[in-house]
Amino acid sequence: MGDRDRMTLPEEDREGASPGDDEWPAELAELSADRREELLARAVVRLAEERGVDVPDSETLDRVREGLDRTDAELDRIETDVETLRDELDEQIADVRERVISVLQEAESRASKDHTHPEIDDRLGTLRSTVQSVSTRIDDLEGDVDAAETRVDGVRADVDAHAERVSDHDEKLTRLAGALVNAQRRLDRLETTHARRDAHEALLEEANRNGVAEAACESCEKSVRIGLLGRARCPHCDSHFTGVEPKSGFFGSAWLLVGDPPALEGDTTEPREAADVFEGEGESE
Repeated sequence: MGDRDRMTLPEEDREGASPGDDEWPAELAELSADRREELLARAVVRLAEERGVDVPDSETLDRVREGLDRTDAELDRIETDVETLRDELDEQIADVRERVISVLQEAESRASKDHTHPEIDDRLGTLRSTVQSVSTRIDDLEGDVDAAETRVDGVRADVDAHAERVSDHDEKLTRLAGALVNAQRRLDRLETTHARRDAHEALLEEANRNGVAEAACESCEKSVRIGLLGRARCPHCDSHFTGVEPKSGFFGSAWLLVGDPPALEGDTTEPREAADVFEGEGESE
């Protein structure tokens, strides 16, 4: 794993840390939950700066999503207007066609080919004017339809651009959430290691205080040399040692008491995935 992929704490919060990848300062496990969350947040910010990730806040994302909703609504309205214009255009064309057919049929029925009639000529002139007016109106409507379609194309382009931006922000948030989850898991492992070391040191201290160098395991009754233990567990049956009971008489035997390991103090973190980090934040505000 490269240096840029390592999760590191700010300089002022990791004084005395060894260079190992998992060797954070033991004092970190003793901090309060709020302090640990603060350090994790600062580490995520540092990670974002190192990787050049510009992550927007939740308010910015909400504004972008609201803009997308408004744009979708406007797009629906424009598409409705276009359909209305098309319907109106079709109705007017059908009306003109019917009127032309009606006049022509009447003219053919009332006069021969070589006969003229002033009344019909007047009606034909009026009809031509009407046709010209309707044609002009049709041209205007077609222009409106073209303009509306151009506007729809522009709105669609804006929607696609906003959707791509939201997708990019979501991807960045997912990467940072993964880094945060990884840091929390490492902190949990550190707390577990710290608790085991404390239990081991407490057992050695109690044995030394009572002058006990060797004792029998309360669980399996096998002899254990306390000074050789690397942890507070029986090397024979793996039972957890909770204390030392000195021998009661001259011929008695000292015992290593067994029990459940101590629970971690403070808040514990349930295992979770990167996708769960930002869920429920809006409801908690």
